[in-house]
Amino acid sequence: MKAQRLTILAVGLLLLLSPSLFATEDQGQSPEMKDVTIGKSLKLKSTILSMTADLHIYLPQGYEESKESYPVMYTFRHFHIASGILSVHVPQMILVDFSNFNYSLFSLYEKKDEPGSAKADEVLQFLKKELVPYIDSIFRTKPTRILYGASSGGIFAIYALFSEPSLFDAVFAAGPMFSEFEEDRVFNILVTALRKREPRNNSLFFTAGDQPDIVPHIESFKIMLETHQPEGLKWKYNQASGENHMSLVSKTLHEGLQWYLSEYCIIPDHVIIGGKDAFKKHLDGLLQKFGGNEISSSQIFNMTISRHRMEKNFEKALSAAKLYVEFMPDMPLSYFYLAETYADMGQKKLARENYEAAIAQARKTRPGLVDFLETKIKKLEGK
Repeated sequence: MKAQRLTILAVGLLLLLSPSLFATEDQGQSPEMKDVTIGKSLKLKSTILSMTADLHIYLPQGYEESKESYPVMYTFRHFHIASGILSVHVPQMILVDFSNFNYSLFSLYEKKDEPGSAKADEVLQFLKKELVPYIDSIFRTKPTRILYGASSGGIFAIYALFSEPSLFDAVFAAGPMFSEFEEDRVFNILVTALRKREPRNNSLFFTAGDQPDIVPHIESFKIMLETHQPEGLKWKYNQASGENHMSLVSKTLHEGLQWYLSEYCIIPDHVIIGGKDAFKKHLDGLLQKFGGNEISSSQIFNMTISRHRMEKNFEKALSAAKLYVEFMPDMPLSYFYLAETYADMGQKKLARENYEAAIAQARKTRPGLVDFLETKIKKLEGK
């Protein structure tokens, strides 16, 4: 595998952080500018598409040192946006971007003004028989896969989910451009694929912005889903006010991940009620699907409790925090979050007891937290 570094120049960061950039020639030396490596580049010769596919790959931080396997997101010419968003999301994922294709390949039927279009089925077979197996053979991957497409790529992504439901677990479609095609013809193709679709648990997130030319078509697609109610398909439509066709690209990806990964980030109420055994079963399912390690369980508790506290659902936050302590009794942060929730509820005595429990654990495992936790006690007592 010949890897070629993909780089971007950190111009914006240097402008913000380096006053010396504004010095005249005799006031200082020119700033040193370094490349920032953000991924790898591969080539895959496709027999199905009769072309060589240029692939841009983003690997999660620590991939080379770990033995973990990761879910994979597939995108079309959105490497820089997608890699930036994936770098701050949990769970971590591998990104594969197919960067050198013609958008006419996505057409579900041959358009008169685009000879050689109507290659959607060939692209789908390329993904199924060539690209996905190739990526699985050279990287440590989980069978969990997401496909992201925008504009006409969004329509193709939806078609792929309906036609090959076992290939991708989820699809995010930003502003699918039904308006570029004959709506009835495209919808008939999608309905036919739905009728042949084997029942399977899939997720579909699609969006539109302030786009009067495409919103009516996407609304029609929404009605089609409501009418046919595909078995096992969980879907959500979001019309994002203030967004245009370009800004939807990042917004759809970010919000689609939040929606799809909500089960990873927020512990369901029934799991919290079920207690330690229920959470262990829930966590095992998530780790099998998304990957991760023991740190993930702490992150899940932290995010769940923080969400409930932010929304002032203190009873739910309290239940989650108590389960956190039960599940991870040696973790200083479990007592910290329980203390914070008690403080939110005005129960200072219980808050102090759990801050002190957090300090006791921190002295054993994370002494750097002790001063911070002692400060929280002083603040609680008004000192």
